[in-house]
Amino acid sequence: MSVCLHRLTNASKCAETLLGRPVCVMRPLFGTSVLLDLVLSERGPGDAQTVVLTSASSKTAYGLAHLLRSRPLATIGLTSGTRRAWVEGLGLYDEALAYDEVDDLGAPGGAVLVDFAGDRALVRRLHEQLGDALERSILVGFTHRKLEADQAPPAGPVPEFFFAPDEMVRRGRGLARRYAVAWQEFAPVVERTMRIERVTDGDELVRVYRELLHGAPTRQWATS
Repeated sequence: MSVCLHRLTNASKCAETLLGRPVCVMRPLFGTSVLLDLVLSERGPGDAQTVVLTSASSKTAYGLAHLLRSRPLATIGLTSGTRRAWVEGLGLYDEALAYDEVDDLGAPGGAVLVDFAGDRALVRRLHEQLGDALERSILVGFTHRKLEADQAPPAGPVPEFFFAPDEMVRRGRGLARRYAVAWQEFAPVVERTMRIERVTDGDELVRVYRELLHGAPTRQWATS
């Protein structure tokens, strides 16, 4: 079982109310996953049969991967080499590849790229690798800590910038109903993939932070 260990550094009201349940961490993030799923369903992936997600170990990414499982689409998650086994263990992606395996990436039936990493060099590389098979490219997040400037425009479709607040306003109250239904199905996934521990010791917090930066291979850390 793959587990994301979320360590709380203070007794927040949310943690106290929910007794440290992972729902406290995931519910806000899952909202973005739901919005992305709606964007893909409304505007469609075209003829694409595959969705490629970068930063596949991030919570918003694997929330979207969960939602996409209800459709006739294959999902490929890209992650660091140290987290590949963890991502595979989630059981939410049809395939998981490390970033140094991008040359093995293929999507003969066409693909949509959803980028959560914010690494422009990686996006450009993926555009080049997928070539004419890439039908749509969506930029969502920023999870990579160290990036080099890369001003070269990627080949293929022009990347779309996803902005959650605009999508929330556009959808109004209907979003809350869609979210409520989706959360009921995702909640069991959260319970099996994450647990929360509280950290109050400074040295322990430093150790956890360093593991987070270096990508602990056996578990995924998050802190708040």
